[in-house]
Amino acid sequence: MSESLLEFFRAAGKLKTVARQGWVDRGIPDAESVADHTFRAMVMAWVLGARAGLDTNRLLKLMLLHDLPEAEAGDATPYGEVLASADDLAASVPRWRDLVSPEQLAAAKRAKRAVEEQAAERLAAMLPDVLGAELAELWADYTERRSPEARFAAQIDKLEAALQAIEYRDSGQEADVANFILSAREVVEHPVLLELLAEIEAAARD
Repeated sequence: MSESLLEFFRAAGKLKTVARQGWVDRGIPDAESVADHTFRAMVMAWVLGARAGLDTNRLLKLMLLHDLPEAEAGDATPYGEVLASADDLAASVPRWRDLVSPEQLAAAKRAKRAVEEQAAERLAAMLPDVLGAELAELWADYTERRSPEARFAAQIDKLEAALQAIEYRDSGQEADVANFILSAREVVEHPVLLELLAEIEAAARD
């Protein structure tokens, strides 16, 4: 095994210790890691992608790699910089849609994209050329929603988070379920995923 591959595997392993920032900001104790999120999102992609008639091989790779740059860049939120100075962050986060302007949101997304793009480039450089090029292409596809598989993966990303919010709420945490359901509603459009969204919404009402 080459030194560069070992470096890559160690870098990817950092996702096991990168907590999902949205849960940290909401005061969830022992918040799940990005790797935790990725695992279930991949299971969902495997099951639902086949039902949707998509290229599941590509879909699973997209899901596997969609948050990989966060191993280097961390997990930024769209409201993080604006609300960083809030006296009570956990109380402010559920209202972030009212507190962050469209311009601030767009700027935060651009900044996140730039930082993660640099991280993706560093990670790709740790791999053999063919695999590095594949990582870069898949990540660009996901971020730009070029392919049907990338658009499907982006919708699963939001559904998995909504499901996790319900599970945190059911365990007695203040998980801000409504915001995560709304985020899913904003992006989910595939008929297969709309069915799941309806089930998740029903669970949120229970």
